[in-house]
Amino acid sequence: MDGKRALNFRFGWHEGPPGDLLAYSRENTVLELTEPARVDLGFEDSVLGNEGATATAPCRTAGGDHFTLTVQVERADKLKRDLRPAVEAFMRTYMAETLKTLGCG
Repeated sequence: MDGKRALNFRFGWHEGPPGDLLAYSRENTVLELTEPARVDLGFEDSVLGNEGATATAPCRTAGGDHFTLTVQVERADKLKRDLRPAVEAFMRTYMAETLKTLGCG
């Protein structure tokens, strides 16, 4: 191990849905997903890219009524699609477990 981060996580709580995650992942430098595509992960909205994914779901907490999670593989080759199946499987499980931990799932 070289001590470098492998995954980057962003957690967000907000009032109401965050908007169109696919549009944000195409336009927004915060998400920075390459070749983003909407996928059905079982949440309100989910987008998968070559190097990560983002999903949102209803979740009432002190921070708001929606929770959004973004996961990015830090050292992924953004031009390759080879990690997409693994990222999709990881996000499906990690988001569901996070919602359970927050008391929302």
